[in-house]
Amino acid sequence: MKLLLVIGLQVFEAGLEALATLSEAVRGSLNQYLKQFMVPLAKRLSETNFRDTVNKALQTVETNGGREATQIIKLKIPTYNSVIGGPG
Repeated sequence: MKLLLVIGLQVFEAGLEALATLSEAVRGSLNQYLKQFMVPLAKRLSETNFRDTVNKALQTVETNGGREATQIIKLKIPTYNSVIGGPG
């Protein structure tokens, strides 16, 4: 069981990295799909071992997706601090 948990955590981290990489490649085109990612990311934000990694991925997505991405992120994760600045 413990091995499955470790593998699951590695898969989540790889997924975060893929999300950030995809965001860099397609920029704002990813915005229309962001809502689907927000619930799992919000859940992982409450876990201390994932907080920094999730925040980094969200910042990458926001930077590449612009204000529209900021609004989508803030809608599902109201406590998120924007790296773009200004109202979300």
